[in-house]
Amino acid sequence: MKIFTLFIAVILLLPACKPSSISDERKIQYYQSPMHPWVKADAPGQCTICGMALVPVYDGQEGFDTGGDTLLLSDNTIQVINVATSPVERGSATRELRLAGILEDDAGRHRIISAHFDGRIEKPFIEQVGEEVREGQPLAEIYSPELLYVAREFQRASIARDRSAAESSARRLIQYGLTPDQLESVAKQPADKFGIDLLAPMTGTVIKRYVNAGQYVKTGDPLFELGDFSRMWFQAVIYENDLPLVHLGQKAIVTTPSAPGEQFDGVVTLVDPNFDPITRSTKLRIEVPNPMIRTSRGERRALPHGAYAEAKIDAIVGEGLVVPRSAVLDTGLRTIAYVAKSDGAYERRHVLLGGRGDTQALIRSGVAEGEKNRDPREYAHGCRVTNEGLRWDVAQRSSGRSRDGRSV
Repeated sequence: MKIFTLFIAVILLLPACKPSSISDERKIQYYQSPMHPWVKADAPGQCTICGMALVPVYDGQEGFDTGGDTLLLSDNTIQVINVATSPVERGSATRELRLAGILEDDAGRHRIISAHFDGRIEKPFIEQVGEEVREGQPLAEIYSPELLYVAREFQRASIARDRSAAESSARRLIQYGLTPDQLESVAKQPADKFGIDLLAPMTGTVIKRYVNAGQYVKTGDPLFELGDFSRMWFQAVIYENDLPLVHLGQKAIVTTPSAPGEQFDGVVTLVDPNFDPITRSTKLRIEVPNPMIRTSRGERRALPHGAYAEAKIDAIVGEGLVVPRSAVLDTGLRTIAYVAKSDGAYERRHVLLGGRGDTQALIRSGVAEGEKNRDPREYAHGCRVTNEGLRWDVAQRSSGRSRDGRSV
């Protein structure tokens, strides 16, 4: 009997334990587009202009009553699409220029040794192209009746101590390409020696050899071609939109597939002012030291002549107000950025760019220091620029592109 009475009491008490039917949920007044605030609806849906999901406006909220240059996002929307902002700061925008070109020798130290007289090559002392020669080193022995006649005349004048005749013959020998130091050996040359050595006028590398033993040559024929490979010229192609980023004396790092893993420090020494009218490009010269290196096959220059190479230049676009490059949107007609205001409001600003770096954009006008710019790259949904502003499309976040293929 006691158990039954207790059961009845518990049943009678159950209604008193029922949760209150009063809901603490807020009442929704209407649904509104955060992109186009004048689009409203009584039920959930999408904006008829941009297709963005309508956001509920609850009791006590004023809704998105803004002008055409302001975008309002609710707290939930901000969290869902992961909006990020970055403050406008003073700094410098930098850009890494990568240039391609060819390694050439110093044109001021490039020599073509030609014949000053008719003759016959008795013996070339240079066996192959690529040999390193010193200034004054014999390149070939040449026999020339014309040269030999003047040499014998100089010998007779020297023996007879005829100063006037010796000086006249010496000047003619120098005109034939002999060096002043070589005149002493010519004066003492034995009577049975008919050939005269051609000496290297500079220290360098043999680029070409045009003659062989027994070959007859005429005045003006090229014999050898020498180049100074101790310092190379990296001739790169640069386009006119990159021209403001380079200047004389600028540092550069040169790399080449022929020297994998190696980096060579260079300096910009010339920017050709003559542009190619078709490609709208010109030549940029970077001088690079070319040291000798030891290998298992002997010594050689680190940078080969005529090899392909690339240069990297860290250029400063400019200094001033900078924002993340992705926070600036180019509509084609104007450049805009969205500035974060209070309570999820983002004001659209027309900005004037001073240049774009790799990660920063230089702003000349349109924003103030300390303001925060919205970064479109952080959106979970893609956006693209239209004449009406930003249009939202579903996109893969990792790809960074909307359905129409345009960058976001």
